[in-house]
Amino acid sequence: VLFRSRHNVETSVRWLVVETMAEDANRAIHLYTPRRYYFGTVHSNEAILESDGNPRKKIVLTPYAVDNDYFARCRVVIDKRRVRQDLALPENSFVILYCGKLVHWKRPEDVLRVLAILNASQGDSLRPAYALLAGDGVLRRRLEYLAQSLGIGDRVRFLGFVNQSKLPDVYAASDVLVLPSESEAWGVVVNE
Repeated sequence: VLFRSRHNVETSVRWLVVETMAEDANRAIHLYTPRRYYFGTVHSNEAILESDGNPRKKIVLTPYAVDNDYFARCRVVIDKRRVRQDLALPENSFVILYCGKLVHWKRPEDVLRVLAILNASQGDSLRPAYALLAGDGVLRRRLEYLAQSLGIGDRVRFLGFVNQSKLPDVYAASDVLVLPSESEAWGVVVNE
């Protein structure tokens, strides 16, 4: 990531620390040169930056965007059966999770179209398929309409914005996470 001023970098780093609430502030790196900052994600980036001729004294550690330990700890204690009951999902269902903003370039419509195909081709041997859409955005009403028009309105749960403290439950309730975006700068949801 290239920033043109020290103010922009400091504001971005402050946001990163506050928004992610990372416990370990010594993992990702950034490097200050007279007009540039570079961001990485792990200690190994430090060696790469040094090998490119950047002086070690200008390399400073900053936090990760995802606290993987938090999600790992949560995974151990979550009761998947209870979470599915709370979301009105049958215990034997196959649950597809989309987690992100409901915007065009993230392509959440694809999730609904795939769900419709799965349910149309469902035989006695297949588990009933459902979708969880965790996130909100400009496409929500259109997606709700699309789900109804595809005949899968009862198989879709629109969860709206889900706070990070509740995301482990949503992940536990699902069988598969889909990321149909046209492009992603990072895809943090995959890390979570």
